[in-house]
Amino acid sequence: MKAPSEGAFLFCVVTYEVEEEDLSGIHVAQILIDPKALIEFIGAEVADIAR
Repeated sequence: MKAPSEGAFLFCVVTYEVEEEDLSGIHVAQILIDPKALIEFIGAEVADIAR
């Protein structure tokens, strides 16, 4: 398995810090368990911001 790039990791951390109050504990737990969920979540966030 390849580790995510440092830039992607930092983006995830920054996104989490900014959106922290909007995330439910269940969603965060799901992300921690399932990295694919994190990728999908980030993708959705980026799509929302781009709109």
